[in-house]
Amino acid sequence: MPETFYDIGMAFPGAAGENLRLGMLSAGFSVCYLSDAEKGALSTQSALMENRVSKRDIAAVSDAAALAKLLKTPRIVFVGSKKFAENPQLISQVASSLEGADVIIDCSCQNAVDSQRRFELFKALPCRYAAVNFSKEPQGSKKSGISAFFGGSRGTWEACREVFDRLKDAGILSECGRIGDGASGVFANSLSDALETVEAQIICEAFDLLKNACLLDTQNAAEVLEEWSEKLGSSMLSYAAKAAKFRSPDGGILLDRIKDSPPRKSSGLTALLESLRESMPFDTLSAALFASGAASLKGRRDRFSAAYPERDSSSRICPPPEREDIRKALSAACAIALSQCFSVIRSSSARHAWGVNYAKCAQLWNSTYALKSALMESACKAYSENSDLEAPLLDGEISLGFAVDLCGLRHTVAYGASYGFALPCMSAALSAFDSARRKNSPANLLAALGDFLNRSGFERTDAPRGEIFHSSFDPPKQGAEGRQHK
Repeated sequence: MPETFYDIGMAFPGAAGENLRLGMLSAGFSVCYLSDAEKGALSTQSALMENRVSKRDIAAVSDAAALAKLLKTPRIVFVGSKKFAENPQLISQVASSLEGADVIIDCSCQNAVDSQRRFELFKALPCRYAAVNFSKEPQGSKKSGISAFFGGSRGTWEACREVFDRLKDAGILSECGRIGDGASGVFANSLSDALETVEAQIICEAFDLLKNACLLDTQNAAEVLEEWSEKLGSSMLSYAAKAAKFRSPDGGILLDRIKDSPPRKSSGLTALLESLRESMPFDTLSAALFASGAASLKGRRDRFSAAYPERDSSSRICPPPEREDIRKALSAACAIALSQCFSVIRSSSARHAWGVNYAKCAQLWNSTYALKSALMESACKAYSENSDLEAPLLDGEISLGFAVDLCGLRHTVAYGASYGFALPCMSAALSAFDSARRKNSPANLLAALGDFLNRSGFERTDAPRGEIFHSSFDPPKQGAEGRQHK
């Protein structure tokens, strides 16, 4: 093989790596590929790839040592495929031929737990290690909506930043950036999936209200979504409007012929599990996931509908919401979901010492094809001005708009409850907000019940924090109550 030094190394990239490899070539990088011995050498099926091979822009080698010899220093090697996901120790084999200034960029992490475990596992690697997740690619879009969420040390990011910047300049990426240390990049990307799931469900609920409360047909309801998308700058609303008014070749609206029992959706499940580990509420996401599960159970819904065919007319005490009320409900619910999302990543960052850059996180979410909105831009601005902001709803500018929208959310949820319209995400959002703003909650009774049933103990308002008490819960007697210090 001629002595040619290549810019980027790639190991067992698989189908997803094929796109990244072509992206690297389009951005002007030369690539040396560690081929999978089971699958043979580099594929040269396309005329483009054959041309690249002849120009020595790309080459294939069969072992890690040969790969290291052919790369420019500091060496940058991307790894990522099902093989690496199932056996992370393969990364150690690739790293064995690298040195301290070199970088392995792991694209095979399945979730934040897996990614954080790898950061602990690979502390002893002879080179630097980082994890990157790429957002989903939009279908049918002429402009890239892919964002690269980088997790790793600041020094590691600076060592390979030029690669990502050139991919962005070439239009391969819409945005890229370092979220923080450790698994922060992988987790931030999983949260973008979660937000997409929540926003889609909220839009579905608003669309249902437009048809059943405002009595609009599908075409007119879609036009209202389109109008709102322009007002709110929301990509998701724009896509929903296009999907809702899309017509079949015979001229009929396709949406009216699509069954209302889609497959169960698992996008966002990783984020929900992490929020449970952090004891950080993410009500809107759990509501969206369970709503998807309920929608898929068509037979069960048919049986319940037959058993309870009529809504109780005596409960119809709330007038139908106007279109603007529904729009406000949609905006307020999305703002609450976004605040919950930031609270979850903030809690995880504190526990793992990730040092998350929240402004960059918001910027990357806003660059994805589905999450771009005026609200997300306001969050970018808010965190750029105050990196210690606990949640977007506590920003002065965002809170002013939210206060106006909140009345619409209350009216809409009340209407849904009184007329029997299921609004799982909107209802969960309102409940989450009201729970968050309560200075005192009924959880003191939970603590008392816990001690009554399981002797779990409780704290008292007239004692220092952390001091645990128990009670016999018998009729008052001298010495019935005792103290136990943790």
